[in-house]
Amino acid sequence: MADGTDFDDIDEDRLREAFKEASFPPTPRLESLVRRRLGRRRFAIRGGAVAAALVAVVWAVDWGRSRSPLEQVAQLPQSQSTNERTIEMADLPMLLASPPVDSLDLLAHQQADFVTALEQLEKE
Repeated sequence: MADGTDFDDIDEDRLREAFKEASFPPTPRLESLVRRRLGRRRFAIRGGAVAAALVAVVWAVDWGRSRSPLEQVAQLPQSQSTNERTIEMADLPMLLASPPVDSLDLLAHQQADFVTALEQLEKE
């Protein structure tokens, strides 16, 4: 504007006049209620932070004391049946041998038979 007055200043003046004329009920306890609510909020935030820190410390201490899985397995008590049982020399070749597998020739013959069977089904 030409006289240097800003629109915000005009609005502010109008609001100020409107609030001077309006009557509001007294709020003597409002400040104490606001302070109490802020205090509870701060307490909750601090309590949450302390609880999180406590959980982290307990976890770190427990993690530091835990043994590795290999140590746990090494310290497990072994059953007596495993200790008392002996493996005979006759059983070793069977235990150490590779599992029985069909030879490639047998597999090739099976595949050829499947193809023949499918061709016959297709002709029918």
